[in-house]
Amino acid sequence: MKVAGFRPRFEGQVSFDGKLNLSGRLGLPPFGIIGIPFSVTGTQDKPVVKLRKQKDSDKIEETTEEADQ
Repeated sequence: MKVAGFRPRFEGQVSFDGKLNLSGRLGLPPFGIIGIPFSVTGTQDKPVVKLRKQKDSDKIEETTEEADQ
């Protein structure tokens, strides 16, 4: 994808309860070789955007709910 000379790249996870774990890179013009890494964590209501590479600790883990017996 190319937007106004920039070359963004996105990947990550979004859970059904609204948790975010997205990472990306914004490639700078003219060829997108030099890029700025960023990550988006938190929730959909309160996202936290940081200019850094994604960490393994940001990964969304699967949870299960136990039914009452």
